[in-house]
Amino acid sequence: MFQPSRNMKNEPCDQGGSMARNGTPLEAAHASVRALIGEKVRYLVPMSVVFMTGYVGLTALAGFAKGLVGIKVIGSVNLGFVFIALNYLLSWLLAILYGRIARFKFDPLAARAVQHAWKGLPK
Repeated sequence: MFQPSRNMKNEPCDQGGSMARNGTPLEAAHASVRALIGEKVRYLVPMSVVFMTGYVGLTALAGFAKGLVGIKVIGSVNLGFVFIALNYLLSWLLAILYGRIARFKFDPLAARAVQHAWKGLPK
């Protein structure tokens, strides 16, 4: 049968050394992780909105504006194919942009959070 531990509250467990003291390197690690998450949200939310707008917009055009996407552009290539190609291009551009942002923004913040976390571990 399940036996609840003595520490079932929202208090940090103290096993082998307290890591949850105010002003310790662990607090700095928590702040570093919060900064990393905040920076990621700052970039990922707009990028996700751009991608989803393009994806849902293309789907809506294909479903409700068949006359528009059926317009011939060059030979047998219609506007729908052009929009699909632009959607792929948008996806690749967002992926490349994310990779560059991650390298220059997220990776240094993650490295700093790891350093702060290692300093807070008991020896």
